[in-house]
Amino acid sequence: MLRALDAIAAKSGKPLRVTSMDTDATNGLTVEVQEPKNHVNVDQYVVAPDGTLTGPVPVKLTSLDSGPVTAAEVDQEAFDPKSIGFARLARTAREAIAKSKFSDARVKEWELKKAGPGDYRWYLYLDAARGRPVAVLKQDGSLLRLQF
Repeated sequence: MLRALDAIAAKSGKPLRVTSMDTDATNGLTVEVQEPKNHVNVDQYVVAPDGTLTGPVPVKLTSLDSGPVTAAEVDQEAFDPKSIGFARLARTAREAIAKSKFSDARVKEWELKKAGPGDYRWYLYLDAARGRPVAVLKQDGSLLRLQF
């Protein structure tokens, strides 16, 4: 994960400020990044499962109030991805699978979303033959709760 983010930063510029991230087995890792020089612009980068990096592709942003999106609004959404507890992800995924009580559960995809000012939540979507629980993780990568 960190190598993928470093490759994106090398292409997008620094500091790397992310507005959203998600991953799935088909597409790989999708990261939306705020342009360092023009904060109102966001570009999408994709790291495919084979490691191929594509992007930037401009993201069309929309405002909730139907007006133009401002740099201040993008600044509020953007975060430093190094502040996220990626090192705990594998351990927490195993914990969530064990607590789900589905022995065949696997992480199908995950996404990272803003939960409030300076606070982000991960959603790990588990897939099992008899259910699809969702593990909600804190920003540090620890398990907050399991939803069924």
